[in-house]
Amino acid sequence: MTYSTNPTVVWFRRDLRLSDNRALTEAVTKHAPILPIYIWGYEGDLTASNKTRSVWWLLKSLRNLDHDLKLVGSKLVILKGNPLGVISKLAYQISPRAIYWNKVYEPNRISLDRKISLRLDNLNIEHSSFEGHLLWNPEEIRNVDGGHYQTFTAFWNKANKLPMFGASSQKPNVLPMPLFDHDSISIDELERNTTASRNKNLVNYWSPSEDSANQLLGNFISTKLEVYEKTRNIPHISNSKLSPYIHFGQVSPFTILSRTISELENIDAQNQFLKQLAWRDFAHYVLIHNPGAINNPIKPQFQRFPWVNDPKGFSSWKLGETGYPIVDAGLRELSETGFMHNRVRMVAASFLTKHLLIHWNKGARHFEDMLVDADLANNIMGWQWVAGTGTDSMPYFRIFNPTLQGKRFDPHGKYVKRWIPELSKIPQVWVHQPWQSPERTLSMVGIKLGKTYPFPIIDHDMARVRALDAYKVTQLTNKVSQLI
Repeated sequence: MTYSTNPTVVWFRRDLRLSDNRALTEAVTKHAPILPIYIWGYEGDLTASNKTRSVWWLLKSLRNLDHDLKLVGSKLVILKGNPLGVISKLAYQISPRAIYWNKVYEPNRISLDRKISLRLDNLNIEHSSFEGHLLWNPEEIRNVDGGHYQTFTAFWNKANKLPMFGASSQKPNVLPMPLFDHDSISIDELERNTTASRNKNLVNYWSPSEDSANQLLGNFISTKLEVYEKTRNIPHISNSKLSPYIHFGQVSPFTILSRTISELENIDAQNQFLKQLAWRDFAHYVLIHNPGAINNPIKPQFQRFPWVNDPKGFSSWKLGETGYPIVDAGLRELSETGFMHNRVRMVAASFLTKHLLIHWNKGARHFEDMLVDADLANNIMGWQWVAGTGTDSMPYFRIFNPTLQGKRFDPHGKYVKRWIPELSKIPQVWVHQPWQSPERTLSMVGIKLGKTYPFPIIDHDMARVRALDAYKVTQLTNKVSQLI
């Protein structure tokens, strides 16, 4: 079928959904054929690496988005290259009536959007970008002096007074598709050219689609949200697990907010969950105003921190073989499922940066490779927060005791025993400190420390003293440098 009017292009990015998609909704109003595109190759920290769990999620998501588009008479066209070049070429090829996309609030993507807008202005092609990534526009949240906030509390107090965007629409029933015979790449080809196939076990834990996201959201609201504030730090109790769906835009934050308000009567529970969603906004807000934070500490005094090069310790941490069960369980959950409970993420990050004194950036890169919900802003802010190097961060001298954290948040050892099967029969009293267990008890349950499960790779008390000494040296070094 051909059309007398030029098509409207909808560029899908972190909005892999048909419902509550502002760019798509706007395109539908033009009453013209719609060309849905995805541009492969500029996720930079994602598709260029070919090894992350996020690539697996993205490919599954694109396949499911294509399926959903076909149900309404369309299909997804995947183009490869730098978006500026791809969109410029597309503009010459099909003379689109308009090009629409939803914003992504990351420093390099903000810069890219400006370049694309300028190019389309020069080509005299209508274009617009829409909200769909965060609850608020981070560029509009400023203090009385016009600057940006440094703490979450100040950010929250300001943002919570601002209007939020509402959900825009349901899925369109029909999307007329123009003829398109130019170069495009198939999802099968992308799968062959990446290492995503190595992560086939992830299908046992995840279903990356818009329908799955909405089912998961509904189940969370109806069965878990009312007690979320009481249970969110307990690792064996599954929380929403919506984070990868939110990251890839299979459900929008507006839909989450709208459904939470309409389907849950408990106002306190609504507000507590909204506050947790706002942390995601704050992470993007911080990164936008501190783009150098991707590789450097936000607090400049930590440029002189004496991080340790410890390949053996780093390897033990990544493999979940530190000898501290709560840490090891988290890393093993990550390896198996592409996910780690948020409380355990903090404990694991604290162990790497403060017990082993390994640079937070190394941990962040490992998480980026292994997480299905590897969000640049959330990941960087989370690591800098725990390491004490970021804005509004946990003080460096606050050092989690992994044994006490395990006893507090996993008192019965359910989480540890799930992910460390060699400890599944150990008595509850010893589950978070097997090295303290009588040897006879260990022998009875088939545990041989140093063989079936490691001894702690570092003593907590010694590590704590070493970390505090390193912090004191950093403070002294900074004072001396200021005097020179």
